[in-house]
Amino acid sequence: MFTTDNELAVPLYRWVKIIFQCKYLYCVLGDCMKTLKIRKIKLSVVKTMLVLAALTFFTPAIAAPLLNGVAMYSELGSEKFMAGLYSTGLSSSADDILASELEKRIEVRVVDERLSTRRFKRMWIEGIAINSSTTELETHAENMAKFSNMLKVRMKKGDVFAIEKKPEFINISLNGTSLGELDDPAFFDLLLRTWIGFVPLSSDFRDNLLKQGSIKPELLSRYEQIQPSEERVTAIAQAISSRQEAEGEEVAAASQGDDTKQNTRIALKPAPVKVAVAAPAVTAPSTGGSSSSSASETKSEPERTPEPVKVAVAPKPKPKSLPKQKPVDIALPPRQEELDESIFDDEEADVELTAEGLLIQQLYYSRLANYTQNFARYPRIAMERGREGSLLIRVTINREGEVMATEFIEETESYSLNKEAKRAVKRASPFPAMPTEISGEEFSFMFRLTFNLTASSDAKKLHRLAAN
Repeated sequence: MFTTDNELAVPLYRWVKIIFQCKYLYCVLGDCMKTLKIRKIKLSVVKTMLVLAALTFFTPAIAAPLLNGVAMYSELGSEKFMAGLYSTGLSSSADDILASELEKRIEVRVVDERLSTRRFKRMWIEGIAINSSTTELETHAENMAKFSNMLKVRMKKGDVFAIEKKPEFINISLNGTSLGELDDPAFFDLLLRTWIGFVPLSSDFRDNLLKQGSIKPELLSRYEQIQPSEERVTAIAQAISSRQEAEGEEVAAASQGDDTKQNTRIALKPAPVKVAVAAPAVTAPSTGGSSSSSASETKSEPERTPEPVKVAVAPKPKPKSLPKQKPVDIALPPRQEELDESIFDDEEADVELTAEGLLIQQLYYSRLANYTQNFARYPRIAMERGREGSLLIRVTINREGEVMATEFIEETESYSLNKEAKRAVKRASPFPAMPTEISGEEFSFMFRLTFNLTASSDAKKLHRLAAN
C-alpha cells in the first residue's frame, strides 16, 4: 500500500531551493578542493555523487502517489463509500491530474453494510458514458467489458477496492488481492472522469477529491480507519484464487476440446473393413422318428435347487444403556462453496458483458442524457433570486421511450429548480426508443442537470463533447 502521509509532498518551491543548495554546496566543495590543491578528484565526480544522493533521498517522495482528496458518496441520504484520490503531483485542477502520465490510484472504502454489485458496476458504466466521446467509447469498449466482468464480488463494510495506474498496465484489486489487470493505462483516466470529469457523481464529491492534500483531520481519520479484518482478507484471497483456478481449468478444457474437434476434422476417413460372414447352414428335412429322438436328446434335465439349510443364530446381547449426554454444538469452518456464495454476487456471477453489447448500452445512455439537456429551462423566479444548483435524476423508461418513473438522487435547495427538472423530463418524453440489442422491458439511466447563472468553462467543454 502506498503511504497516505501528505507531509512527504515536496512543492515546487522546495525543489528549487534544494537545487540551489546543491549548487551552493558544489561551489563550496570546489573552492575547498582548489585551496587544498586536490587534483586527483575531479569536480564531476563530486557533482555525480550529489545528484545520486539527492535522487536516492527524494525518489520515494516523487514516485509514491499521495492522497490528494477524500470524498463521501451517498445515495438518498445513505452513506455508501468513501473515495480517495491518490496522485503523484498534488493539484486542485482536474485537468492537470487527468493529463498526468505518472502513477495514480483511486480507492473505494465501503461504509455501508452491503454495497450493491450491480449499482457499483453501473456507476462506472454510466459515468464513463456521459464523460467520454463516442470515439473514446468505441476505442475502450473491450477494456470496459473486461473491467465490468471483474466486478462480481459482493463488497461489504470495511472492504477496500483499488484501481492503480502503472506505467504499462492497470491493476484492479480488493483488499490487496488482484482481481485482474488491463494492458491499456489510458483507460484509467476514463474511469477517473466518473469522479472528477465534467459530470461527476456530484459537485461536492469532485471538489473534495481536488483538495490538493488539504483534507480535514476528522475526515482523513475516518477514511484511514476503514480497513478489512484479517479474516475477510483471507476469505477474499481464497475465494478469488479458487475462482481463478476454476476459470483457468474451464479455459484449458475448452481449448482442449477445440483441439480435439480440429483433429477430428483433419483425420482421414478410414477405409471400410471387410468382415467375412459365414453362410447359414442348410439342414435337410428329417423323418419324424429321428426328429423326436434328437429333440429328446437335446433337452436338458432341469437343475435341482438345493434346499436352504437352517442355521440357528444366537440372539444378540442387548447393549447397556449409557447415560444421556447433552449435545455439544461444534462450530465447523465454512466450506469453500459457502465462502464463494457469500463473497460472489449470484446475480452478477453468470453475467458476462461483451464489448459490443456494453458499447450499445453506453452509447444509448449517453444519447438519453444529452437528449434531456435540450428540454431544461432556467426558471425566471430562480434567476431573479440568484438560485443555482445541480440535480442528479434517475429516469426509468419502457421500450417505446415512455417515462415509467422519475427519482431524485440529489436535489437542490430551490423548489423552483427541482420542479423544473421534473418538467424537463416530462417535456423530453417520449425518449428515444430502446435499441433491439438491449434486452428487458425497461431501461434506467441517470443524468445530471446543472443550473448555473454564469456560463462555466466546464459547460462549454461538455457541449463540445456531446456534439462529437
